[in-house]
Amino acid sequence: MSIVGIGIRQDSPKGSDIGQGKGTLHIKYLVETNDYNDGPLVVLNAAGLPYEGNLYRFGNEAADTAIMTKFSSVERLEQSLWWVVECEYTTPDKQKQTDPNPTLELPDVKTSSRTYDVPAWTAVDDDGVITDGIRASNGELFNPPPTCKKRIRIIDMSRNEPENSPVETIAQTYQDATNSDTFFGWPKGMVQCVDISAERKIKTIKDGNTTQWIPYLRVNYKFEARGDGWDLQIPDQGTYYWDDNGDKMSFQAKNATPYVGNLNGSGGILCSDEDTDCTTPAVVLNFQVYPSLPFSSLNLPQDYRDTRNAYLSQG
Repeated sequence: MSIVGIGIRQDSPKGSDIGQGKGTLHIKYLVETNDYNDGPLVVLNAAGLPYEGNLYRFGNEAADTAIMTKFSSVERLEQSLWWVVECEYTTPDKQKQTDPNPTLELPDVKTSSRTYDVPAWTAVDDDGVITDGIRASNGELFNPPPTCKKRIRIIDMSRNEPENSPVETIAQTYQDATNSDTFFGWPKGMVQCVDISAERKIKTIKDGNTTQWIPYLRVNYKFEARGDGWDLQIPDQGTYYWDDNGDKMSFQAKNATPYVGNLNGSGGILCSDEDTDCTTPAVVLNFQVYPSLPFSSLNLPQDYRDTRNAYLSQG
């Protein structure tokens, strides 16, 4: 009760009403079992047979609009352990109005926002000048710094994919990654892939006395976008700095009390925390802590109008 061989018959594939990318295609497979008591259900579970909903692929050719819609016949060769399995691929013009292939349905796109708290390292005065930190009336920096609210844009995309879609491999690669290219109108580095989830579903198609069950995956892609990007941002501060002579100098107040001072991005002093007139913007260091990948490879919609099922364009 097992499959010992599978291959494509030499008289395959065949087509009918073919023209301008339309029509019906048939591929016949030879499947060998090791038991005369095996029947069609055993044969159809053979590894190597296409699934309903798979795209047409044969040798050097492919048709991204031709979908395997059914096993049109499963027959045993007379007095043999070999079976002939015929798979039928149809294009949308040959399919019914209610398309049996769920992967041709348009993807869903939903956006929303949420707020989050961030340290307020700098402030903007009435003239629009960025000041060196937010200070108390005596000129001291607040420690810890106060926080302010910013918004994150949430982008949810869901689409149907074939049952054999490599969702887990994609999730391992892309979760936590940021975009290295423009994605849904957001520039490089501003969008992070936070979750990729999938649920196996079955679509039931009834046609008279015939019932088809087409398995597929409903895959959800969740992204979060923020205007300041996803790099780790830390104020350039320390307990010491390097002076113009290359000597290591501690930050100390006039009474010799050490403090954490602002640096200029190169290890030097920005300005003393006792200099209450300092208006030099604080230096914020950026560290890339997430991998950067091209989100275009996911073939997802790039705007609200672009709701094609881009999965089919992967080819």
